[in-house]
Amino acid sequence: MSGTYDDLIGTPYSEMDCFQLTICVLKRMGFATEADFTNQWIRSYMPGETDPEEILAYETEEADEPRKPGDILVMKTKDNPGTRATHVGVHIGKNLIIHSTRSVGVHVVPYRVVEPYTVEVISWKE
Repeated sequence: MSGTYDDLIGTPYSEMDCFQLTICVLKRMGFATEADFTNQWIRSYMPGETDPEEILAYETEEADEPRKPGDILVMKTKDNPGTRATHVGVHIGKNLIIHSTRSVGVHVVPYRVVEPYTVEVISWKE
């Protein structure tokens, strides 16, 4: 699965937040997503407490690190345990994630740059 994201880079957060970006990227990768359901699921997801199998029509599993493009990185701040996800990004390959932040908008960063968040990876089963 591959897609190009150059046209998304630099889009302001006010036009495409991290949740909207995730849905857009997954669709470009070929995942059949139901936007309203996925958006609601991601916004209400509580890492460690919600079953990731509920996300889409595809089978998913929790993983320690992203393994392939399309893996979803669900994040929350470390100092706020037991809460819903506060941020989300998508692994696009080569250990890079695409996400959207208030300060920068849509951009690509190495996976390890997502601190200070705790990360739960939702990976697609083969």
